[in-house]
Amino acid sequence: MIKNYALTLLISLFALFYGHSQLSAGDIAIVQYNADGTDDFSFVALVEISPGQVIFFTDNEENTLTGGEGTIEWTAPAGGLSCGDIITITTAPSATAGTVSENNDLNFNADGDSVLAYTGSAASPTFIAALSNDGGAWGGAGDGNLPPGLTNGTSAIAISPEVDNCAYNATLTNDTQNNLLGAINNNGNWTLTSNTVNQSYAGGTMTVTDCAPPSPAIIVSPAVLTGLDYTGPGPSAEQTYTLSGTNLTPASGNIAVTAPANFEVSLTSGGGFAGAINVSYSGSTLANTTIYVRLAAGLGAATYGPSNISNTGGGASTENVSVEGTVSISGASDILAAGGESASISSLENVTPLNTTADGVEVWQFQVRDGGGAPDGDALATILTDLTITQGIGNQVTTWTDAIQHAALFDGAAKVADGAISATQIDFNGMNVSVNDDTNKTLSLRISLICPLGPDAFDGEDFTFRITNANTTFSPTGSAKAAFSQQNSTNDQNIIEVTSTELRFTTQPVTTGVNTVMSAVVVSATDSCGNIDVDFTGDIGLTSSGTMLGDPITVTAVNGSAVFVGLNGIE
Repeated sequence: MIKNYALTLLISLFALFYGHSQLSAGDIAIVQYNADGTDDFSFVALVEISPGQVIFFTDNEENTLTGGEGTIEWTAPAGGLSCGDIITITTAPSATAGTVSENNDLNFNADGDSVLAYTGSAASPTFIAALSNDGGAWGGAGDGNLPPGLTNGTSAIAISPEVDNCAYNATLTNDTQNNLLGAINNNGNWTLTSNTVNQSYAGGTMTVTDCAPPSPAIIVSPAVLTGLDYTGPGPSAEQTYTLSGTNLTPASGNIAVTAPANFEVSLTSGGGFAGAINVSYSGSTLANTTIYVRLAAGLGAATYGPSNISNTGGGASTENVSVEGTVSISGASDILAAGGESASISSLENVTPLNTTADGVEVWQFQVRDGGGAPDGDALATILTDLTITQGIGNQVTTWTDAIQHAALFDGAAKVADGAISATQIDFNGMNVSVNDDTNKTLSLRISLICPLGPDAFDGEDFTFRITNANTTFSPTGSAKAAFSQQNSTNDQNIIEVTSTELRFTTQPVTTGVNTVMSAVVVSATDSCGNIDVDFTGDIGLTSSGTMLGDPITVTAVNGSAVFVGLNGIE
């Protein structure tokens, strides 16, 4: 409002710090106002006001509390105020009790102004008292509108006629809060002048007959702690809040400070952290006490909270401190192919299970790299828990369950896990392969083959193996993985090698009549498991224990097998 606006007194109270609950309309009243000489005003406390209570006074309008005119911030003294106490504040600024500070110059206009009182903030005020000296009605050019929540004649007063100086004449000073409010906010009970003679409230301390004793109160400041973050194993850096209490019951006891899950509290910096602590008090008062707070160590990557630290006891309402923190870990770990393929795999490598590195054949190596091969700054290991190896580029054995008997992963000489084999993949689950921070670990894949090979696996076919980002799981308690590219074993390695040691009928002769042509008979060069050696191209001879036309008959093998057709038994 401009300077010819009526002055409105606003009182702002932060209930978090008060013994009395949040101030409301009528908990104070204006009893003196002077716009001549040294501007001043007085108010009476009609309820108990606790130490540290903050009240703001302004001559801005109710809808523009930051409009550019003056605001005085008053803070209650260490002993608080009792019901009936009178406080005078000048625009110097100064106060008869408590402390004051000023934002812009609060300077009452003798031609009409107003004073409003509110609690909270300028953005979200709770109005508790108001005085207008702009001529007896709110909404004029000098005073603005009656603040919301106030009632003229009860919790606010409009002085009439417009004067420079006025004071309550102490018609009533000993009664209930409501009756005192009715008397103080009655225009007929004020002494008015406009002759540069300041008016003073002369009634002394009032007696509020229904004044309630101060309520027990726990005070916390600040009430919100954020940024309890860490990267790596933790814990977070400490943050603090101040805990105090007034009017506590019984006179001696404890305030229980209980942290939510994943947070810790302590009375000592650097140690003594726990999920809950007790803070003792005496004389019904807890002096300012520093509470140290941190996010606990060893948590997985996530945001924790917001959740509340509860501060409970002393007959007071519980006060909460909201806490929130985030655990971050490196997202740079990966897997890199590292060779280790075998040129060939003997079809007679049939041992199961694979318990040592002397069992089966090593077919691939790969590295698990914490930080992706570079320092990652999180001081955490990378922990491989689950891995699926699928068919890689160029793989020829299309159905692995027709070929692979057993599969296992090894860390050096130590077996890490056995694989679950399906048609196109091998699953390793429930592992705990820990790779120390900023190091690498090489794992080897070993397999053995089925004896005999199934119908979809042949001599000369090769295995290739693939690991993808999507099929790799690292524990959330360690470093996280990067979106690494797929890793494949080298093609044209890990070739099934069948070496024939015997001949066997792979299509048996059938009984036929004399001088009757028999259906084709196939003889193959095989190993001891019956796998055909497709590289065998030698001659295979067939003789009969009876009489056979052309006996003996020789056929050159193709892909390891010789096909005999036109066989005819004769007498």
